[in-house]
Amino acid sequence: MKKLLVFGCSYSDKKYVELTTKDPILKQHMNDNNGNLVEPFLFWPELLAKKLNMELVNFAQCGFGNDGIHSMFMDEIVNQKNIGLVVIMWSEFMRIGFEVEKRTGVTRSYDWFKVNINATDRNTDLRENKIEVTNVLNKYGCLSPSSMLKRSLRLFFSAQNTCENMKIPYMQVMGMPASKKVLEVEMCKSLIKSQYLDKINQDKFIGWPMFPQLDGYSFGSKLYDLDPDREKYFINSENVHPSKLGQEKITEWLYNESLDRLLPKKEDWI
Repeated sequence: MKKLLVFGCSYSDKKYVELTTKDPILKQHMNDNNGNLVEPFLFWPELLAKKLNMELVNFAQCGFGNDGIHSMFMDEIVNQKNIGLVVIMWSEFMRIGFEVEKRTGVTRSYDWFKVNINATDRNTDLRENKIEVTNVLNKYGCLSPSSMLKRSLRLFFSAQNTCENMKIPYMQVMGMPASKKVLEVEMCKSLIKSQYLDKINQDKFIGWPMFPQLDGYSFGSKLYDLDPDREKYFINSENVHPSKLGQEKITEWLYNESLDRLLPKKEDWI
C-alpha cells in the first residue's frame, strides 16, 4: 500500500481537538455555536487516506509555522519509502520557529520553540520568553510582513524542487489564511514583485497565489466564502479552525478538484 505523507499545522493535526478540549483554559474556545463542547472528529488527512486507499503518515503538529513544517518535510522525505503522495498544508506567515536541542544525560532530542506573532501564549513564563525573542527580531527588522512572506516563498520553492527532483507526487496548499487582513495588501504587493511568483508550479500548488486579492485562495478563506458567519464549517464564530463539516469539505476539495490530475494512474498507486 502506498503512503500518504502529510505535513502541516493544526489544520492537519486531529490532536488539536483532543488537546484543546482537555486544556482547562483553551477548552473555552472549543464550544460549538450551540454551546456544546466539540467532540473529537477525523481531520482531512485520515479522510483523504481512506478515500485514496493509502497508509497515512501524518507529520503535522499543532502550532507549527512554515519553518517547522518545511524542516519536518526535509528530514522525513529522505527516509520514507513507497510514497504515493505528499501533501504540504502550509500555515500562516507570521509564525516563526527555532529548532532546539534538549539533553538528558547522553540522550539528545529536538523540539521547536514556536513564536506566533499574532497570538498570545497562555503560559506566562513562555509568553515572556516569546515576547523577548519577538522584540529582538523586530529590532532588526526580521518580522516585517514582506520578510516573513519571502521566508515562506523560499520554503514553498524548496519543497517543490525537492519533490520534483525526487519524482514524488506532491501537492502544496495554504490551510489557514496566509495572514491577517490588515497585512494582506502589503504581502500582496511583495508577492507581485517576488521572483517566486511565476516559479511556483500552479498545477501542484492549489489556490496559488493564495491571496483572494490576486485571485488565489487558502482553504480557510474558501471555507469562509461559503460560511462567512462561521456557523457550519468552523468550530465556532471565534475559532478559525475547521469543524467536522469543514474538514470533510477540505477532503472533498483535495480529492475531487486536485488529486485526479496530480496522481499517476490509479492502478499504479493502489
